[in-house]
Amino acid sequence: MLHVAAATDRSYWLHLPTLLNSIVAHTRQPVTAHVLVRDVPEAAEWARRNSRGALRINVIDTTGFMDGVRLYLGRHITRATMDRLMLPDLLPTVDRAVYLDIDTLVLTDLNDLYRRDAGPTGLLARPSEHPGFTTVSRALQSWRHDNLDRILPLIDPDWPGFNAGVMLMDLARLRECGFVEQTTRWVRDFGVNDQVACAIYARGEFAHLDPTWNVFVGKDHERTTPWNILHWAGVKKPWSPDVALHELWRQYGLGPIAQPTILRTPVPGVSLVTACMNRHDHLRQTLPTWLNKGFAEVVVLDWSSMPPVRDIVEDHQDGTIVYVELVEPQGYFHQAKSKNLKMRLARNPLICMMDSDVQILADDFLARHPMGDRMFYAQGGANLGGSGLFWRSDWDCFGGCNEGMVGWGHEDSDLHHRMEDAGWRWNKLLTDTVRHIDHDHDDRTRNFAAEHRDRHQTLRTNKLIAQQSCQWHQERFNVRIHRPGQIPDERIV
Repeated sequence: MLHVAAATDRSYWLHLPTLLNSIVAHTRQPVTAHVLVRDVPEAAEWARRNSRGALRINVIDTTGFMDGVRLYLGRHITRATMDRLMLPDLLPTVDRAVYLDIDTLVLTDLNDLYRRDAGPTGLLARPSEHPGFTTVSRALQSWRHDNLDRILPLIDPDWPGFNAGVMLMDLARLRECGFVEQTTRWVRDFGVNDQVACAIYARGEFAHLDPTWNVFVGKDHERTTPWNILHWAGVKKPWSPDVALHELWRQYGLGPIAQPTILRTPVPGVSLVTACMNRHDHLRQTLPTWLNKGFAEVVVLDWSSMPPVRDIVEDHQDGTIVYVELVEPQGYFHQAKSKNLKMRLARNPLICMMDSDVQILADDFLARHPMGDRMFYAQGGANLGGSGLFWRSDWDCFGGCNEGMVGWGHEDSDLHHRMEDAGWRWNKLLTDTVRHIDHDHDDRTRNFAAEHRDRHQTLRTNKLIAQQSCQWHQERFNVRIHRPGQIPDERIV
């Protein structure tokens, strides 16, 4: 029996069969695929129906692992990537496994890789060749890690990095060496991603994997042969039609393993979220229009308004409004951070984002904006850039808004374009269902820091930041959550 492992969440769940089809097509001996899944309740039933012949699918629910930990992940990476760190403990009776990212394609028999020596630390992986990632310290510097000054004194600057998307993991050796304890400690203490945690654990003593077993599509696939395993590492994924070798990926998607379905929570399992700073007059006009529209909750994030907007919330409380205040006051408004925070505060899988100056006019607003897979609603007219409908899992998949952007503008368009470029369908909000309250630009920017109030300058700056495709993390905040009829709950979100 050959053991392989992969990790996914709802965002990449639909692409799992393509990887499994490629494995089954080329591997001659029976395969057990251990699939670590988050937030996919239908996964177990799908695995049962597709475990047949030489393939057995073992689903392990990892929902909640590392939740609440501040992580530094790229815009194309979700928290599911961290779950591989738990494999030695999750598979206590398995001695070794080939770990594969969802965006890989197997084109040869894995048995040759499976039999190889994983070295003294139990990891066989391809060394990093990109100048910014050849060592762990360079990788941390490239990602502009906030904890860099704390981490660098604890590691050797020459420890080499490697790509963790294709690895042979000697699980028995990893258990002996305390892999899970060591890697998860680095994650919890410093927020490093799984790849950095693995490289720090290995201290340069990992076994080197030949590049043919982890061929980077778009980077070295034209000069590397044979293609044993193709890997679309980075932002561009194989399921996008404009990506190199997309047709090859698509062919394996037509294999015998059935495409899974996505079970969506039906209306009214929808959260409406908003954030405001000193927009008292606007909130008085918009909040009543959001009620009785079928939303399970209306989350109002008060970004240190003076005075707080809590009285407005209480005047309209109908049992669905959740008032959230920041425990540590913020001197200025931050668009991207507030948007990411209010999305994290929502309890439901489908989220309606509304700026505090946008009214909902249509009682059938939700019915007129039906949601499906790989789609979102946004904009639709002037001054509606901050409003739309998103699946929470999609927002997380793309990293939300880039918090490196400051001032007014482009953080929303940047996210929308990233989603559209990856194959998500961008639908416009119907302009007759919403209304923007007219106000001048000075009113729009007065809560930003003085140096960020020039909209033309901040737009230019934020567009340059978007072009750099840099990674960012989502800052966590200490908040106090007031739910109707409950004791206020203070927590870091």
